[in-house]
Amino acid sequence: MKEFFGWAHSDSSIERQTTARHLLTGKFEAPDSASETWINDSGTLGQTLPPTGEPPLDVQKRKSEVAVVGNVRLDEPGRLSDRIGLRPPLNPSESDALDIKLVHAAYSQWGLSFVEHLQGAFAFVIWNPENCQLIAARDPFGREPLFVHDGAKDTAVASNPNILRRLPTVSEKINETRVADFLMSMHKDKRATFYDEIRRLPPGHLLVTSDSGTTTERYRTLSSSDKVSCTSDDEYAEAYRSHFFQAVRRSIRGGDHLGTCLSGGLDSSSITCATRDLLPSSRSVSTFSLTFDAVPDSDERNFVEAVHQTGEYDAHFVAGDEEGPLDTADELLRALGLLFPTSNLFLSGALYRAARTAGADVVLDGFLGDSVTGHGTTRVTELALRGQWLSAIRELRAAARQLGPSPATYWSLFRQHVSGPLVTEPLGRAWRDFSGKPLGDKAARRVIQPDLLRRLNWEKRARSYGVGQPPPVREQVAHEREVTSWSLGLTAETAVRTGRYFDVSVRFPFADEDLISFCLALPPRQKCRNGWTRVVARKALRNLLPESVACRHGKTSLAPVFARGFLDLNREKLRAVVYDQIDKARTFVRPGAVRRLFHRCVEGEASHHEIRVLW
Repeated sequence: MKEFFGWAHSDSSIERQTTARHLLTGKFEAPDSASETWINDSGTLGQTLPPTGEPPLDVQKRKSEVAVVGNVRLDEPGRLSDRIGLRPPLNPSESDALDIKLVHAAYSQWGLSFVEHLQGAFAFVIWNPENCQLIAARDPFGREPLFVHDGAKDTAVASNPNILRRLPTVSEKINETRVADFLMSMHKDKRATFYDEIRRLPPGHLLVTSDSGTTTERYRTLSSSDKVSCTSDDEYAEAYRSHFFQAVRRSIRGGDHLGTCLSGGLDSSSITCATRDLLPSSRSVSTFSLTFDAVPDSDERNFVEAVHQTGEYDAHFVAGDEEGPLDTADELLRALGLLFPTSNLFLSGALYRAARTAGADVVLDGFLGDSVTGHGTTRVTELALRGQWLSAIRELRAAARQLGPSPATYWSLFRQHVSGPLVTEPLGRAWRDFSGKPLGDKAARRVIQPDLLRRLNWEKRARSYGVGQPPPVREQVAHEREVTSWSLGLTAETAVRTGRYFDVSVRFPFADEDLISFCLALPPRQKCRNGWTRVVARKALRNLLPESVACRHGKTSLAPVFARGFLDLNREKLRAVVYDQIDKARTFVRPGAVRRLFHRCVEGEASHHEIRVLW
């Protein structure tokens, strides 16, 4: 997997040439890979090369020409190449090289408006020596990462913050505001990293830097399609199936040995079965599934094996209960260069490591499926808000039948979907605002230094991002807000970067822009009806999936797996951090409060949420 950077406007070309030789070295570089740098008087581009040593990207050798580096996988390269007049690839192995050449050709033909013609998963840097412009862009969902340093003397863009940290002009001063956000589990700032002088280029943005300065503009957002004109359930299901298969087809393009992360849930199973359906029988599809013999309540092997019975798969099972999150935390922190919000990343890492060992170069993940297709449960709230009480009660009764009808179930559903969002939650927020109660997680506040939040005026910051505001009561608004939340984007970005560390390309078919636009345009009743969520997906893929998977409600929780790994398998490592190292972090947390929380957790008195706060 490739890492890359672009660097411009350094005062010292000698310093730049010396530094460029070292930018692509470090723990994050793929084993046995080489690197290539391109340098002229004002700009520098660099990239890692695969073990073959053959440059896969369009780095021009003559200093006077436009140069491009990046990770680019376009959705419809043939269509774009026809518009530009570029020769299509003769075989699939040329696809990576073609995509980066298409970016180069599109920029040459349309100038800075070229990004409007690109669709897919991409992050890249262009250097134009004619006008000394460094140009960078990132896809609208943010599947490919891109980090920026914009200093007084130079501007640099890279796929990994570790590259930027190696620049002599970049300070490693900690961004305390991002630390506070992280500790309060607020992941809404799409630009901030944990370093003051390194930021993200947000998804769907174009950066242009030159002698006159740097500008960053959004060129496209994820939005609802205006082309959905279905008139029946069957038409919606057929359209969903078409978009879904197209998304999977785009995701598998360019992969030599394909694998899927198969959990047995609706989304990962759909991707696995669709991949098998799209490929000829002569091509192998590997599946990688976690098993939890020590935590049987979290084990989903029966659903996984039901999927295996639908076709020919090279099945791999990975024990997910033999290590804890602290066993690989240091390794992943060094590789990523940033703290990560995903507590179960050690499980994903185990799957990616197994995939690489088995020879897979591309792994498809079902993450985002719930959010993109949409559970649609806000539909019940919207029905009640509109006074359609009969329909709302009918939906609640149908949901209760699925969960096991009882007075407690009825009341829980009514409180969750009707009285809570329409009455008690707005009143509770109004009272909290009136009484001056602080925003944010109470358990986190107990361990964070109060002075940190006061000094950073964190409450005002949280309110500016909508923390404390009532959730949407209309389904389409709720769906769009969920799909575009940075929590999802950050999790996907972290997974892609982790996969790259293990030398596999992690791809998310549900992040496909066309599929997202279609799903955001779905009427609420296509998402939630008669006690079922994701109705359109179940109907569209019913003949593809085993019955036991197509009719699943919910999924098993990995919270017990995490708690066992963190508090039992990693107890001594955790104890060492809490007693020997936590005092170094007293700028941010209260060591005594952390130790008290540690004891509550190991003695079994803490909730799963409090365990995550300790993590």
